[in-house]
Amino acid sequence: MATSLQSPYMAVLADDSEDDALLLELAFQRLEHFRLVRRAMDGRQTIAYMRGEGEFSDRDKHPLPQLLFLDLRMPRGDGFDVLRWLRGQSFSQLLIVVLSGSAYEADRRKALRMGAHYYLTKPLRFDDQVEMLKQLETAILQRPRSSAPVPAQISCEF
Repeated sequence: MATSLQSPYMAVLADDSEDDALLLELAFQRLEHFRLVRRAMDGRQTIAYMRGEGEFSDRDKHPLPQLLFLDLRMPRGDGFDVLRWLRGQSFSQLLIVVLSGSAYEADRRKALRMGAHYYLTKPLRFDDQVEMLKQLETAILQRPRSSAPVPAQISCEF
């Protein structure tokens, strides 16, 4: 059961769109249990962050997240490339949330098959983005934190 005493989930947002990222960063400020610790601009930067390479080597400044919000269409390695890389890693408690502008069923199926735990289509309106993230927050808080993540889909229709 979720309580206000529960520690926050640290999140990394991988999205190349300045507009989308700004709205999502503002939406995160309205959440109680998700804290955005970093934004990655592309697939390579996302992988470098997760590996703790280069500028991300100090884990006090760049902690490993419990949540990775991943756009599918990015330069220098798209979201599918990141999912492919993550398959060979041992981030057993990492929840991967695909936040895509694509509502294509084939993209959703592929992302979930490749290891994403949630697939959400980005709403255009800010209030709808906040509501979508609050629904996700509620769903994640209801899961036992120590259990291995199980792929799922949250359906948010706006």
